[in-house]
Amino acid sequence: LLAWVAEHFPEVVRLVLTGHPTVETAIRAINEGRVYQFFVKPCNPAHLGVAIRKALEHTDLRRENRRLSDLASRRMERLDRCGEDLGTLASILSRDVRAPLRSISRCCRELANQRRDVSKSGPRELADHALNGVAELQRLLGNLGEHCRRKTCETDPALDRSDQPEVSQVARR
Repeated sequence: LLAWVAEHFPEVVRLVLTGHPTVETAIRAINEGRVYQFFVKPCNPAHLGVAIRKALEHTDLRRENRRLSDLASRRMERLDRCGEDLGTLASILSRDVRAPLRSISRCCRELANQRRDVSKSGPRELADHALNGVAELQRLLGNLGEHCRRKTCETDPALDRSDQPEVSQVARR
């Protein structure tokens, strides 16, 4: 009977209190029935009470462990989605932002080359400044792309609330 209960209802904590113990009975109960604790009559009621309390605590701990495990799984799924969203964002930034930056960079180089012979340095300095800005943006976009490819997503525990919108929902706004 204990083996059947252990198989069909594994979450039930099993205690045995018997008046006719044998070593074989105790071993079978513990091995096959996965008994939490085995008692022989006459049994001290205080010991039995402590065992019942510990069995209840054990059940609570297993329930809490299962809840925390489920929570960790859900959070890992959210982190995976966050990584995917960051990857999509990096791809969009790479594709949509780099092309215009290349165009601006090309135009600034042409402007700088055309102005080399002009005695005024104002337009040339402006073109050089724009080229430096474009180079910095390209470097930053490269870093963002690399970060997203690695799919590292560090979150602040204070921001990890289930009532917050997903990254993909914010990006759509």
